[in-house]
Amino acid sequence: MTNKEFAINKLGLTGYRWNQLRRAEMALHSWAEQEANGEIQREDESGRPRRYRRSQYGDFTERGGFIVDSEAHYLKEAKRHAKAAGLRIYHQGDCRGCSLYLYKQSDLEEAMARNEIYRRPGMGIGSLYSSIGTAVC
Repeated sequence: MTNKEFAINKLGLTGYRWNQLRRAEMALHSWAEQEANGEIQREDESGRPRRYRRSQYGDFTERGGFIVDSEAHYLKEAKRHAKAAGLRIYHQGDCRGCSLYLYKQSDLEEAMARNEIYRRPGMGIGSLYSSIGTAVC
């Protein structure tokens, strides 16, 4: 069973919502790659994203203009589609894996109740997303 089939059959997601979440995941993944490569960098003071161009040496050090924060837009859209299905999302910002996971709040609460380690500060969904979440990949 694919992740899409699981989300539709077990989590109650519609095909349309899956496609919209998948679109958001691909955009978030691309954004994460561009941040990791240095092509997109956030300003220290404002947090606004800025595009950088390649220098003559091939690295992204030539400062360009501000750009639209697509990451915030796609996260908002993903949350909206997940919420409509009674689900929540986890955004994993590392570009080496899937960027978006779906999970049920009840599954998170159940996992945290089973193991006190996950109730510690800084733990929670960030530690459990790969075991209770469904990757939107």
